[in-house]
Amino acid sequence: MREGENGLKVTGRDAGELARAISLLATEPALRARMAAQAVLDAQTYSWPRTVARYEEVYSRLDPALAPASQALLSESEGVWRELIFAWS
Repeated sequence: MREGENGLKVTGRDAGELARAISLLATEPALRARMAAQAVLDAQTYSWPRTVARYEEVYSRLDPALAPASQALLSESEGVWRELIFAWS
C-alpha cells in the first residue's frame, strides 16, 4: 500500500483517524476513483501468470532444471485458489 496513491494508512485502533479517512473518501469522489483505479492496477501485478513467471525466473537462476517443476506446482495451486475464490463468491 502506498499512502495516498492506492490507499490510506490508519493507525491501528484509532477510531478518529479511521473516521477521517472514511470521511475523506466519502467526500472526495475523484480521490476515491483515482485510488481505486490504482489499487486495481497494483493488484494485477499479483496475478498467477506473473507469480509463476517470477518463480520460474528465480528457480531457473538457481537450477534451470527446477523451472518446469515450479510451473507444475504453481499451476496446481492456481486451481486450488480458483476453487476457494469461487466458493467464497
